[in-house]
Amino acid sequence: MAKYPQIDDCQGVWKMKEVSDANKNGRWRNVGSRAVLAIGTTIDYITMATEGDASDFGDTSADVNSRVGLGSHTRGIFAGGAGQIDVIEFITFATTGDVTDFGNLTDGVNLPAGLSNATRGIVGGGRDPAMSNIINHFTMSTAGNASDFGDLTVARAMMPGLANPTRGIFAGGFAPGEQNVIDFVTIASTGNATDFGDMFESQYTAGPACSSTRGVTMGCYNDAITGTCDFITMASQGKSVRFGDLSTVHMGTGGASNSIKGFQLGGQQVSNGDATNIIDSMVIATGGTAVDFGNLTRTASGKGAACSPAHGGLSDGYQGARP
Repeated sequence: MAKYPQIDDCQGVWKMKEVSDANKNGRWRNVGSRAVLAIGTTIDYITMATEGDASDFGDTSADVNSRVGLGSHTRGIFAGGAGQIDVIEFITFATTGDVTDFGNLTDGVNLPAGLSNATRGIVGGGRDPAMSNIINHFTMSTAGNASDFGDLTVARAMMPGLANPTRGIFAGGFAPGEQNVIDFVTIASTGNATDFGDMFESQYTAGPACSSTRGVTMGCYNDAITGTCDFITMASQGKSVRFGDLSTVHMGTGGASNSIKGFQLGGQQVSNGDATNIIDSMVIATGGTAVDFGNLTRTASGKGAACSPAHGGLSDGYQGARP
């Protein structure tokens, strides 16, 4: 007998009218959506619902690392980069191709954090070249320059950004030295960040993944390269919890999610310091040891910019009201 699913999993046997109605009303999660990684001039993409190697998506406007990525339901956005650039560019997830100019940050930074909900993108911290505490915001659907949002509690770089539809979180970082601070902001408003709690251990350069309830950091540097993964419950405040490991010991290049699984794309290996093309996946709700998903089109150890149209800041990928 065929499985008859709930809208929450978007799998199984459905009547065509039910699928059509769910899509029209925004009640169909984008579990099959693409995740993209921009590093150097290259943009790779994977289909998150299906294991396999990455494919070429298009190109960025310049050979730059240390950007940050964030996504709406339709657009992937890349901001900042090495050389303290203020450039913001975007792609359309559904259509492969090169980036388009979006606007500029208020300050040129590399290694910032990024997060978003369905409406607003936020970029915080980074180096300009000193450590920055500046938080920028912009409307994802409308090209234009970013505006000032407020300040982090600690000026720092190389931290993952996590989000549910209301709250944005900045976890760990480098100030210099590994940091254990976790900040949060309310995405729809403006103002300075507030203390959330502490990381399980001080760390930086982890890859982010999130559902609407849980934020995950994957792989990091903490006196050495580690493959450890932590999580926080985003609606509450407190300390992160250790709950898993990457498939190999490496630290993050880019992290993305479809709200069910988190993906770590590339990184730097502990064994020899070389770049890796590994793509790991981990179930956000359960943790454990990540499994091999496939490979990037190239090795990638410099900090890349990853994003997707189905992360936790987008109500777990729903474009309208959840069922």
